[in-house]
Order: sequence, then C-alpha cells, then structure tokens
Amino acid sequence: MIKYFNYWGVSNKIMKKLLIVESPAKIKTISKFLGKDFKIVSTLGHIKDLPSKKLGVSFNGEIKIDYEVLEGKDKTISEIKKEAKNADEIFLAPDPDREGEIIAWHVEQELLKIVKDKSRIHRITFNEITKLAIEEAISNPSSVNLNKVNAQQARRVLDRLVGYEVSPVLWRKIAKGLSAGRVQSVALKLIVDREEEIVNFKPEEYWSIEVTFISKVDKKSITIIAPLVQINKKKPKIENKEKADKIVEEIKNHDYKIISIKDTNRLKNPLAPFMTSTLQQVAYNRLGFNVQKTMQIAQKLYEGVPLEDASTPIALITYMRTDSLRISDVAIKQTRKFITDTYSKEYLPPKANAYTKSGSAQDAHEAIRPIDITLTPEYVKKYVSSDQAKLYDLIWKRFVSCQMKPAQYAQRQVSIEGGPFIFKVTGSTLIFDGFLKVYNDTEDSQDSDEKDKKVTIPAEIEENMSLNKKDIDPKQHFTQAPPRFTEASLVKELEKEGIGRPSTYATILKTIQLRSYTTIDNKKRFVPTELGTVVTKMLSQNLSKIMDLKFTANMEKDLDKIANGELQRDNLINLFYNDFEKDLETFKGEDNKKIAQKTGMTCPKCATGELLIRFGKSGPFVGCNNYPECDFTSNFERLEDGTIRLIESELIVLEENCPKCEHKLRQLQGKYGKFIACSGYPKCNYVQQVKAGFNCPLCQTGDVIQRMFKGSRFWGCSNYPNCKFITSGETERISCSECKWPFLLKKLDKEGNPRFYCANKECKNK
Repeated sequence: MIKYFNYWGVSNKIMKKLLIVESPAKIKTISKFLGKDFKIVSTLGHIKDLPSKKLGVSFNGEIKIDYEVLEGKDKTISEIKKEAKNADEIFLAPDPDREGEIIAWHVEQELLKIVKDKSRIHRITFNEITKLAIEEAISNPSSVNLNKVNAQQARRVLDRLVGYEVSPVLWRKIAKGLSAGRVQSVALKLIVDREEEIVNFKPEEYWSIEVTFISKVDKKSITIIAPLVQINKKKPKIENKEKADKIVEEIKNHDYKIISIKDTNRLKNPLAPFMTSTLQQVAYNRLGFNVQKTMQIAQKLYEGVPLEDASTPIALITYMRTDSLRISDVAIKQTRKFITDTYSKEYLPPKANAYTKSGSAQDAHEAIRPIDITLTPEYVKKYVSSDQAKLYDLIWKRFVSCQMKPAQYAQRQVSIEGGPFIFKVTGSTLIFDGFLKVYNDTEDSQDSDEKDKKVTIPAEIEENMSLNKKDIDPKQHFTQAPPRFTEASLVKELEKEGIGRPSTYATILKTIQLRSYTTIDNKKRFVPTELGTVVTKMLSQNLSKIMDLKFTANMEKDLDKIANGELQRDNLINLFYNDFEKDLETFKGEDNKKIAQKTGMTCPKCATGELLIRFGKSGPFVGCNNYPECDFTSNFERLEDGTIRLIESELIVLEENCPKCEHKLRQLQGKYGKFIACSGYPKCNYVQQVKAGFNCPLCQTGDVIQRMFKGSRFWGCSNYPNCKFITSGETERISCSECKWPFLLKKLDKEGNPRFYCANKECKNK
C-alpha cells in the first residue's frame, strides 16, 4: 500500500479503488475520468450461468438455482479477486439492465468469499459514459438490486424449463437436434401464422376511377386529377370491369364544377427519440442493418470510439437497451441551445417537447440520444467507420429533431361534383419545415401508405368553377395478402404484442434463424421452413399456453412486477411450472413414433400409399406410408399456394459397397450439399465420412474428417471427443516447411490466386 507523510508527519494512506465493468471496451473510455487510485477490470460479459448438461433448477419447497462458472471464466474471476484483495472500495458497474444486475450479483457472490466487510462493495450504474455521469454514480453508490436479480433469474429459469424439458420431446417425435424456446417459439409462431394467412389468402378484385379535369383561367390551362369518392352520397363499391365501364359511361354524361375549396393548416409533429425497438426498425428500413448489426454498432458508440485522439475513446450515445423515452434536463438544455444557435429561435418550441410510452418502461434509463450534441455527424464521420457514422447520424438527427417545432403544411381540399358523382382531392404545401430541417421521417417505414404523396393543386381555382373532363382512368386492383415479416416489422409486432424486452429482441431474431426454423427470401423477409412449421404446430397443439401471445405478454408484465418488488420470484415460477408440468407429461405420451405430415398425394411408385413429409439428417423429404413394402422417397419444394412439388434428383449409384450392410453406396444431394450414403436407407443409415487424407496432427492416430455444425463445414479429428482438433477452410496435403505440420490451408487473394499458410497457430510460417 502506498503511503506518504503530511507536513505534521501524520501518515495518510491513498485509498485504492476497484471498478468492475462488463465490457473491456469501456475500460479506456472510463479510465480518463478517474484518478490513478482506480483500477478498472472487466468481467468479459457473464461469469456464471445455469449448467450446460443438467436442468440446474430444483423445486424442493424454495426454488434453488444451481449456477456454474462459464468455461474460460475461472481466470477472469481469479484476476478480479486478486485486485479486490488490495482494494479499499469495490464498485460493481456492469450495464444498467437486468443482465447487468445478475453479473454484478454473481461477481459480488465471488468477492464475498474473500472480502469480509460487505460495506466495501458498492453497485453503481450510469446511463452514459461521461465524467459527470461516472462521478455522480461513484458519489451515490447503492447495493445490488435483488429485485432485478430475481427478475432476471425468473426469466432464465422459465426459459430453461421450456428449452430443457421440451427439446428432448421434439428430438423423439420429429428429429434430433431440435430445440424450443419460451419466447423464440412464440416469435416463430407469428411467422408461421402469417405464412398461413398468405397461403390461404384469396385476392378480391376492386376498381378505382380517377378523372383528369381541365379548365382555363386567364388563358392559362389548369389541371386537377381527382378520384371518385361518392355516388349518390355513398362510397362506391366497384367489384369488376363491367361495373367500372358502366360508371365510366355515366361519368361522361355529366358536367362538373368545383363545389367547395377548404383551406386549412396542418401540423406534423416530430417523432419521439429512439428507444431500442424503434432504432432497430428504422436502422433496418433506412440503412439495411439487421437487428444484431444495429445493436453491435450501437454498443461500440455507447462504449466509446476514438475521435481526434486515437488513444482516447469517447462515448457518443447513451445506453442502447431501453424502452424509455425520458430525456434528462441537461440534455434538453444543451439541445435547445444548439437548435437556437444553429437553426435560429424560429425552430425552437416555447417549451421542451416531452414524450411518453404507453405500457411498461424502465424509466431509470433514458431514450437513446447523443451524449454531446455538439459532436455533429459531420465531425464524427471523419474518425469512425462508415456504418458507425450512419447509425450515429440517424440517432443524432432523430434526437435533435425531437426538440424542434412541428412542420407546417397549407392543406387544400377540393370537392368536384357532377350529377350523382363527387370527386375529392387533397394537396399539401410545406410552408415551414420545422423539424424536417434536420430529420426527414418519410423513409422510416417501408409501408407506402405511411409516406406522404405529393399532390399539386392549382392556386387559381375558385368555387363554382366549371371543369371539363380530359381523361377518365379506371384502374383494376386486387386486395393484397399481408406481407411476410422483415426483422424490422417482426420487432414492431413483438413490441405491439408485449413480447420480449429491449435486451432480448436481437437474441430472439438470431435464434429463430440459427435453428433452421426460418429462411430469408430475396426481399429479406422471414419464411418458415417445413421444420419450423411442423415444430410450431406441434407445440401449439400440445403446449398451447406457452405458445399463446397473451400468456407470454402477461409473463413479461409479471417479470416487470418482480423487478419492481411487486411479485415474488418463486410464486411466478411455481405457478408457471405447475401447469407446464401437466401439459408436458401429456405431450410426452407413450408414443415414440416419429410424426409425419400428410401431403394428400398418392405415391407414384406403388400407387396405393400416401406421401408423408418426414425429417432426416439432410432435411425434410417425402416418403410412402407403405414403407417398408414401398421404399419411395423424394425431395420436394413448397409452392406459393401451399402445395408441394416433387423434385426428381439424379440418383448416382456407385460401385463401392456399404461397409455395414453390403448394399451399393449412392451419391445424394442433401441440405448442405452432396454426400455419399447407403442405398439401403432407412434400414442402414451409413453415411460416408469425407477424409482429408492425413492423420490428426495432435493425437497422431485419428483421421482428419469433415464435420458439420449449423450448416458450416470444418475439419476435425475422428477421435473426438477424446481429441478436440479442429480447423476450417480448404486444406492442401502439403507439409509445412518449418514445423512439418501435415497440411496447409489454402485461401484465394483478391486476384483469385491461391495462397497457402500453416494452420499450426504456434508456427511462424504464414
């Protein structure tokens, strides 16, 4: 411990302080605000979780949760404890949400094994990484919020119960490797239900009629294009061409004049600042960023990026996982001054604009905003990556605009009458841009009906002015099926239904894609796979409660109640588990037979059996229900109308016999490419392993074989799990000249030329 003596010779000890954050990226940003008496270390995310190979939850009266240290985190915990031993005060500073709270709690549990005085350990949170926010947090420390810890534990336990208990049933009844999730399965259900709506949708024909009217004012020709809105004071219903043609002929028989002109002013208010869900949606629609990418970039902007001084990162935005629209007084004051100085007082409202969100919001957080308004996008983009600049520009402009005056439009509505027909058209002219000076919101949504249509109405028109018909344009339309979900529209739907929270949206979307339950079409929209559809239907039929949108939304509200201290953790878990356990037992049943989906198609081989959709190692296929008498199988594709079409795949029978049953081997096209398997399938399930042609460089005895994980190929040792050698990429059977490693990895450079390098990490031959 460092000591020094003051003028009177009295010994004073410099207090050593330890600050523990969640992400190592914050260390540089925070260190510049604190003195040399502070040591900052990182947990590198979570340090503990439920066990990977067992349930980890027991229900003996009080619910007991069994945590284990995550792989590779023993060293992290040891280093934190080592620093804590020499610290007089310890500040736990993971992120200010429930996940951050559980990390703080787990660290505290470890520290209490070596720190006897609990009063030395403090919990602090900050919504932005600034000197003021950090110093204020340290000056006002608190303790770990056990209500938030309990809420996170409840969510984790509920998710574990569903995933751990349901997944084995899916393995037994559909295919190995499947999994279920409490929230992810509901999100998948939204996608499956939407696809069913699309398939069952029957388009209805309807027609609109638009007339181009002309007149002359002081020898100047004017034109007004107006749609038909009333016939005999009723909204027209034009179902077919015959009716449209009849109305067109009737329109020709009448004279027309302007019967009213209504001039009004319309205000268009600025949009609220971003919260997590709206940032994800707008970044997707405007920038094409998927949800995960948006959150990764926002995390960097929150933790700090280097600007002019490359050695000193600066945090640019507030915490990005929030459902609050609250804005601090300091931020409002700075923004109002900036608007006045930059755009003039004309753009500043008399008082600050306030925004509220209906439903539950974690008001301890703020909306997502720039920390320092004076760091403009133009300045920042000189120092950060292109994607970081784009997202910061979006956040900055949306926030500044939210504190500006509304845009004003002069709106003119013109009504035209002739006989029983009335036509109306409305046009708007921008007379004051207001917040549009900074932020044009027309690109925020991909829905065309949310974008303003520009209609120009001549200023010279007057009431009772006679008009001539120039053109009558009948147009055929068909009602449209609801669109498939994009990442943006799915987040919007989840938020509307009250499913998930800011910290979970990205995980939900990532999970349903990784599990092969959905694919993405050419418009970047979710399409459920055969597997995703079957899993969803099975869960909906057997575990209807956990697949119910309202039940899942109410569960989110109950988790919020736990966080607020209004509900006991164990009460919620027990209530859920008691019902879930009963439904699960029924779902498990006695039948171990794999389910198969009927197609209604007759087997083309035996002409008596029905084709059923089944699931194998290489994905879905159809097979005859007369198996084993009839062994017909085929790949297939699902057409837009929901029917399926068989795909004739070229069957290549090889000369080589199966080493297990002596049937001929055949080459097949599977989900992940070509492979060789026994022609005696399903009686024999032999699949030929692809060998690299050399022994494992680690254990020297196993073959290096090609393996597959979540659609990605890699090379591994055949002695796995005893030998855990793996490598990825294209291999060449060339020994390394330096370390004699038995193969090199091959990559192509920008010109397409092959380049080889040693796969041995310890070898310098690159």
